[in-house]
Amino acid sequence: MTYTGPTPIPALAAIALSIRSRAIQDSRCYLMNGGAVESFFISEDTPVGSIIGTLSVNGDPNELSGDISLRIQEKKPPVALAPGTKNLTLLRPLDREERLGPSSVYVNVRCDRRHTADPSFVIPVSVRVLDVNDNAPAWLGAPYRARVSELAPLGARVLAAPASDPDQAGPHAAVRYSVLPGPASEYVGFLSELDSTIVVKRPLDYETLRNFTVRLRAQDGGSPPQYNDTTLSVQVLDADDQNPRFTAEHYTATVPDDAHDGTILETLPGPISAADQDLGINAPVYYSISGEGAELVRLDRDSGALAAAPRLLRLRAPATLVLKATQVDNPDRYALATVTLRRAGGARGAGDG
Repeated sequence: MTYTGPTPIPALAAIALSIRSRAIQDSRCYLMNGGAVESFFISEDTPVGSIIGTLSVNGDPNELSGDISLRIQEKKPPVALAPGTKNLTLLRPLDREERLGPSSVYVNVRCDRRHTADPSFVIPVSVRVLDVNDNAPAWLGAPYRARVSELAPLGARVLAAPASDPDQAGPHAAVRYSVLPGPASEYVGFLSELDSTIVVKRPLDYETLRNFTVRLRAQDGGSPPQYNDTTLSVQVLDADDQNPRFTAEHYTATVPDDAHDGTILETLPGPISAADQDLGINAPVYYSISGEGAELVRLDRDSGALAAAPRLLRLRAPATLVLKATQVDNPDRYALATVTLRRAGGARGAGDG
């Protein structure tokens, strides 16, 4: 007699186990390394049309005989999957500096198991761009011109000639400076190969060398390196061997009781003034306050006129400031003087004590 009753529980368990086993065995659309994201790194000079990498996904995407299908979900991405393969190819240039294209790409690849009703799998794919030395340093403000006194001491600053490299920070963007060998190249040089400051390296003489031009090079640390050259033209100034001079070594200014912000202060023995002692050159000067106390007054850069600032109005004890007159054409030529500020009335006696 044939048994037609309910299926025994052990038989049901065996069926469920078989179904589960088949599901576990179907690894299609899973990444082979067990990860959840596929990542690629490529050089920024990778040509368009190159294969970036191959997706490590289980399954065969062959259009005729394969058991999975792959496609990128995003519209107009800079990468594509070659039909019937797992190969990710480059459609547009990538650029670490983002001049010619993006510096990274993130897309989602949809994987479907063919001939099943299983839901789709989404595989995030990351493409990151590695820097190459594809940019030469660029000079800022080149070509350069400078005027230097023939009496400028060795090590005196001529000017700064900076260059920048747009490559990613690192050896490719590290700039080294040099003066190329040539006529008069021994007279100037960079403070160091990593410093853009140009200084005097040899004494100058107006009578033997009034003008000269040297070639400068900015070179990065790539292999092979990229470089850019420019010129520096120097005009040697004749015998500026005298500093400016103030009309007095010490000035005094009395702050009136009714002074307010902006009140012009009268100084004795006369207005603050300085002039170049090289009468043949007679270079203009500009005025500044050196050291502490600069916040008490406003000093007109061109005229030397002194005006009260808010902090001066609260001053009770006398204060002495250091004045500086600097030649406009040569910051190495300057003169110093002092000015003492005191309140009207009793403040004068306190200062004298």
